[in-house]
Amino acid sequence: LSIYYWEGQLENKQEAVLLLKTLPVNFAAIEARVMEMSSYETPCVIGWSIDQGHQPFLNWVAEGSGR
Repeated sequence: LSIYYWEGQLENKQEAVLLLKTLPVNFAAIEARVMEMSSYETPCVIGWSIDQGHQPFLNWVAEGSGR
């Protein structure tokens, strides 16, 4: 459940969170696709850098996630 203000009105909506794990080079393409698919004018599409993590997992992501 999300509660937020949009255009001066308090909204109360059911929403889902989608978490994608990828390399920074893929962010722009993912953002563009989410924007195409979303019914929201300003969907929450964010990225963050990982500066620490379980090294075997980080290696797996860096190697292309098993491709």
